[in-house]
Amino acid sequence: METIVRQKCDNLTGNYVIMSKGNRLEHNELVLAGAGLFQASGITPNPDKLKECKKIIKKREGVFSTFRGLGEYIVRTKMAISDSPEQYLTHLETVYQLLKKFSSDSRTLLAAMVIVDQSQPADYAHMAEKTKYIYQQMRTAHPLLTDQGDMPFAALMAVLGRDTETIHQQAEEIYGILKKDLRAANNTRQALSHLLAIYDGSPEEKCAKVCEVAKGLRKTRHSLGSDLYLAILGVVVNSPLSADELIRQIGEADDYLRQFKPFKGVFGMGKKATRSYAVQVVESAYARQDFSMDALSGVGVTAMINASIETTILMLMLLYCMMASSAAASSAAASSSS
Repeated sequence: METIVRQKCDNLTGNYVIMSKGNRLEHNELVLAGAGLFQASGITPNPDKLKECKKIIKKREGVFSTFRGLGEYIVRTKMAISDSPEQYLTHLETVYQLLKKFSSDSRTLLAAMVIVDQSQPADYAHMAEKTKYIYQQMRTAHPLLTDQGDMPFAALMAVLGRDTETIHQQAEEIYGILKKDLRAANNTRQALSHLLAIYDGSPEEKCAKVCEVAKGLRKTRHSLGSDLYLAILGVVVNSPLSADELIRQIGEADDYLRQFKPFKGVFGMGKKATRSYAVQVVESAYARQDFSMDALSGVGVTAMINASIETTILMLMLLYCMMASSAAASSAAASSSS
């Protein structure tokens, strides 16, 4: 196992240990998602700052506020990562209100986070409108597949993408390729098409790399399945590693993580969830510094902005994995009680 990947794994599990202390009532999925966000941001969790952020949310948001729902722990984590937690929450409230009349739930809150993280306050209104427009394009193209879960992807495409028509057209082309070549649920293909459309490269090349890695992971018994866990493979198109190297190192990271909480044992994270974090640590270990994209300015993206892009994408995937896991647990509980 490569040293740099082992260090990333140790950092992730170490963050989890720090964040789980004093948060025993939180779901493991939430705490681990927060640990992943701290890792992607390169910051060590500060328990005292996290507690202070919780107090701020409780003081400013009502009991029935979306900010106090499923996304609260993620909001708290993002506040703790920021330089000014109260200001971050103020910006988030502003953007959420811009999106609220169009869509309102924890996924809309996540879309608001994307806009706050990737744009300036003066651009919030424009980015919110652009997000709504892209989302409407998604619904027109795929009315049965598109729901509020696609709002964060629309926001990501809005703040980091090319012009709306170009990025939508490429997403549609990618979806068509994935429908033929990737063994996955249609909503997973759609999520991947939105994500892959953001990156440079031809649709064929990007799809080929993702499909090859997905197929290789299945063959080596490290499959991510066919649901939304699989969508995290979208980040590997930016990796300088070959598909074969990605397959090997993701598998090794998967095996290594299973030695530690919250991944090990009967009550540990499921196999697909663990593998999604294995993808994260390998991707973050080899994140390219020369990544460029035809963004709003039409120029290459600096390494600092690239790190922010990676954090946003990982945040999206981590929360989707968490939501998928929570939904599965709820379904199992309902079945056992009936």
